[in-house]
Amino acid sequence: MVPKGTIRSAAHRQILAWLRQGPATVSDIAEQFAMRMPHASLACRQLRDSGLVVRDESGGLRNAPMYLSQAGRDRLRENGVAKLKQHAHRFDRKSAACVLQADASDVLIGYVEPPESPLVFVPQSTDFSDQSSSGNEGGVWVLLEEEDVEWYRLEDFTSTSPPSFAQGTTLQDFGQRPAKVALARGRVFEYGSSDRLVDGQAFHLTSPSGPISLTRLDQGEVVLGRVYGTEIDFRPGPGLLGHLPAALDRSLVLDALGNGAVQVTDRFGTRERRLPVSVMDTWIEARHPRMSAEKREVMASELKANLLDAPQTLPAGVTRELLLDFGEAKWYEGSWSPGPLDIYGLSARGVEALLLNLFSTSGLPVCVDWPFVEPPSLTSHLRGHPACRVWLARRGEPPVEPADIVALRPSPRLSVVMVQLARNTRFPLQLQGPKAAVQIEPTDVSMPADALSLMQRHETVSDARSTALPAGAQGQRMQTALSLYPVGDEERANRWEGEDVLSAWIASEPQHRPARFVRVHARLPDGWVDLMPVDETPLSLLPLAIGKASSMWADQAFQRLRYEMERSPKCVVDLVEGLGHADASTWFATCLLSMLDPLVSEHRTLISKALQVWRASPHAEVTVLEHLFPWREGILDRNEDLLAEVKEVAAAMPKGTVLREWMDAVELAQSGSPWLPELQRRCMEFLPERWWRCYAADWLVAQLSSVSGRAWLRRHSVCWMAQVFAPAGLLSGIPGCPVAQRPHDLTSEQLISVKMLGEGGGASMLDDVYEALYAAEQNLPPPLLKSHPQGAWLAWPVEVWPPWQPSIVLAGDERIGTLLLTMQFAHSLRP
Repeated sequence: MVPKGTIRSAAHRQILAWLRQGPATVSDIAEQFAMRMPHASLACRQLRDSGLVVRDESGGLRNAPMYLSQAGRDRLRENGVAKLKQHAHRFDRKSAACVLQADASDVLIGYVEPPESPLVFVPQSTDFSDQSSSGNEGGVWVLLEEEDVEWYRLEDFTSTSPPSFAQGTTLQDFGQRPAKVALARGRVFEYGSSDRLVDGQAFHLTSPSGPISLTRLDQGEVVLGRVYGTEIDFRPGPGLLGHLPAALDRSLVLDALGNGAVQVTDRFGTRERRLPVSVMDTWIEARHPRMSAEKREVMASELKANLLDAPQTLPAGVTRELLLDFGEAKWYEGSWSPGPLDIYGLSARGVEALLLNLFSTSGLPVCVDWPFVEPPSLTSHLRGHPACRVWLARRGEPPVEPADIVALRPSPRLSVVMVQLARNTRFPLQLQGPKAAVQIEPTDVSMPADALSLMQRHETVSDARSTALPAGAQGQRMQTALSLYPVGDEERANRWEGEDVLSAWIASEPQHRPARFVRVHARLPDGWVDLMPVDETPLSLLPLAIGKASSMWADQAFQRLRYEMERSPKCVVDLVEGLGHADASTWFATCLLSMLDPLVSEHRTLISKALQVWRASPHAEVTVLEHLFPWREGILDRNEDLLAEVKEVAAAMPKGTVLREWMDAVELAQSGSPWLPELQRRCMEFLPERWWRCYAADWLVAQLSSVSGRAWLRRHSVCWMAQVFAPAGLLSGIPGCPVAQRPHDLTSEQLISVKMLGEGGGASMLDDVYEALYAAEQNLPPPLLKSHPQGAWLAWPVEVWPPWQPSIVLAGDERIGTLLLTMQFAHSLRP
């Protein structure tokens, strides 16, 4: 039977403590403790015979690894409790700590309150005083293991739970004898002037004062961070490796070690980079490893000359390969310079070529943030290069590094990483925090351009369309009217109404504005109706107001008309009478065409009558067409006669109008003929995006394949994110010819020509589509896009999206934000 109490053999204690960190062979143990092999073998056999250690003989007896058994762990615990009983009288104050046992580098410490850091200082003096000691005055630094700390009651030495620690400490607390003590194992991290620890040595767990520099932590020139809970800096030497999945940890490491170095990373995602043409030497060698050195040199020289002088003359195949490996890059003749090197969108082969050139030609320190799953083919050569300050990985499983490699691993704490210095030497490191963002205050303007601008200004949203106030008395009135908005002053508004209708309109009290509109609607400038709520506008004047309102106000007005028709069909009679209005008959016709139901037989005659008036000056063509021909299955079969009537009206319209282009598109869709690239461009240019959304992916690939198509794409801004990533099954298409949206099958390789578009209003959105697809294919984090910061999530399944708030709509392009919100909401309704 194994005796309880202390373990008398120091060799046995050291071996058991060492095996807590993992398996080891007899040779490993002999080397670690400077023992002769026969002595190490004898000690291990004795521990096996006692059941404290087990040996895995599945691979043979030679170099068979040994493991600490559960009995061995229990024996270590019993040894610790026995030492605690022996020195229990040392724990007479709340801040007390004591070295219970010290076997060379292995240390057992007891404490009443946990230390702020796992790296604690045991001063040389054995006097238990209240004075703090600095690390330079003599003593030993001990690194405690944060795991497997056990608490015991001092009255009976039974296991217990940790006590709750109050924030403050009173004089009474300080003098009161503690009830619980923790046992923690650790190892000597570094000696000061003292060369040994003594069993029973009591001390205070207080932080040393003054600057502290430890030799094991002072290996390089740049500070990475501070040991958690201390003011001790860690300066790693070259060859630091890390496996950090969290982007925050990687960013903080690069910020700390990147000073004066080249930071090879994709974290900025600017997609802008300047590269020396000397990279072509290593790139061609990687592409043609079997080619002779002389041929590779000639090929590289020609390629470098073309990149510098005439990149447009490169063959399309070479340009494509360069884009796939290096993305969009500006090439120059010269050497590398310190700073960030953006590798977002580059292939692994391209990044490896950059690194080979960087290490061989620059002489600069390098920090690498490797974004790919597979390591480079020359892993040991690149990661072990003397100029490599740090090599960070993020994907896959962390590799098993040799014992002499300093490695970084994640920790549960925010902005804290674990540093692995050796097999049994791990400590938390606090990285530097991020800088606070600078807040930019909005600037004010003078004269708003329209009602929406005024309302936005009142909500502290800047508007670039505002201009200077008019001069003279008119400007003074306008300034007063703007200061009165939104409360208003009806007396002043009435006084100004005759000579300055706009100032009177702005200064109106909200409850009196509908009545004022009855009087001044003919003189009110366009764009200012929006100050009056749609629901408060007299129904008989609603068609007149729509013609002077914004599209958003007009849409709300059309919705109100449909609602009023359902609630009180008599309103249709009033609108039909308006078809004879001298100045606004076409607007009354527009309202009727936007509210009457084409599938109700009683409405068909009124629709035909309204069409005859509307054709004189068609308004709100998009609204009318979408109402007459909604996206529903079988709508064309039930509305063939109406479709023919509207096409007759459209035939009289000139090319380039919505009606005429709609008619041409309908006829092509009905005939089943292919959409030729030129007709695609006309539809995309003149028709709403939602009408051709179902064709967007195919049309985009078709346009990218021709020079004229790419020129059109470069000039025209289209919300391709919303077009391409619309949910499958959604009905769209040309009104009258609905088509269900197909799942897109686009790849970044199909869109690589986007990178050849150059500058233009349409290039940015297409670049966002490419970046979203590329990131999804490479399993990279969704990048922040220019069009909408969260738009890249459209390339991912809805199941993995983070939850959106309604504010997502306003975070960027509203079409993208709306699609994100509605797709997620629709997904949440699925059973």
